[in-house]
Amino acid sequence: MASATVDDLVMLELDANNSVSVSRHGATVTSWRHKGEEILFLSSKAVFDNVKAIRGGVPICFPQFGPWDLGPQHGFARTARWSVYHPPTSLDEGTITAILELNDQQTDNAWGYKFTLLYSITLTHTTLELKVGVENNSPKPFDFTILLHPYFSVSNVEAISVTGFENSHYFDKNKDGAKFVQKENEVKITSATDKIFPNVIGPHALLDPNKNRVVVIHKENFPDTVVWNPWTEGAKKMSDFGDDEFAHMVCVEPGFVSNRVCLEPNQEFNASMTLSVEMK
Repeated sequence: MASATVDDLVMLELDANNSVSVSRHGATVTSWRHKGEEILFLSSKAVFDNVKAIRGGVPICFPQFGPWDLGPQHGFARTARWSVYHPPTSLDEGTITAILELNDQQTDNAWGYKFTLLYSITLTHTTLELKVGVENNSPKPFDFTILLHPYFSVSNVEAISVTGFENSHYFDKNKDGAKFVQKENEVKITSATDKIFPNVIGPHALLDPNKNRVVVIHKENFPDTVVWNPWTEGAKKMSDFGDDEFAHMVCVEPGFVSNRVCLEPNQEFNASMTLSVEMK
């Protein structure tokens, strides 16, 4: 078992076939190799200039998901430089963990509140757990939205399905936020998709029959799930995304976005996403 921390990259390695790479730029998980197979999608055109958000992997949206009057789209966490709060450490022969930190001093108090955001990454031979903790260090309350934005690699987006949505309502951002009901358990991707499902418990399962693989997404204290694929026209509008890459990815994103988290001084918010892989 090995681990390493370099200037821009935090590596968690259980062995040659199980590893995680995390960029300090945005605390973005850029790779998760499970039994030698890459589970996450990273665009071939992703930019690594320590300015632009990394296109793919698992970015973090905080303190805002979506457009923001006070700052950049999806907040500043995904473009800030995080520090290593706790370097990669082996807890036992099958578990390794690391913790990154972002606070108001690292962001030049751009938000106007004092806060601490801790991001724990834990790798085992069967799972990847990503846990976020937000603490209000200000003398006044603040509110925010937060979301983990995993891009999953798939064989063909039209062949996959995502379960866990039976009889759930959703807001379709591609239809001016109109509200609909998802009667079926499975969501299929056949066109541009940007749906917010509030208050869905999960877990969700990403079924990829061509890979004989199921990625299971468990979430704790993330009441909402977003399903996103830009499709043809959306892909062409992004300079850091290949025109045809939409066919090989899907985002299934746990978050707290349909309502805002309100934290009083000295209060904490904690939530997590745990990923596991099953072969069929």
